[in-house]
Amino acid sequence: MDLKVDSMCERLGATIQGHVEKMNYKCAIAVFEKKVERTFENPLTHHWVRKLWEKYTHHKAEKLAQTSASPPPFELTLAEAAA
Repeated sequence: MDLKVDSMCERLGATIQGHVEKMNYKCAIAVFEKKVERTFENPLTHHWVRKLWEKYTHHKAEKLAQTSASPPPFELTLAEAAA
């Protein structure tokens, strides 16, 4: 709370659900509800969140394509054992 992260989280759409003390610091419990789409008042924030999300989803899709393109190593071992 002393660094105002709780205030920033509220500006980004979180709700503060209480407080805890960790290592002698008062900390806010910030909860971001799961939403299909988020919008932000600040256009720059909206821009960077969108770009980061696109990068994440692109990376996730690439990783999924690589995984589905080749079977896991244990399947290769089982296939070799049957031959």
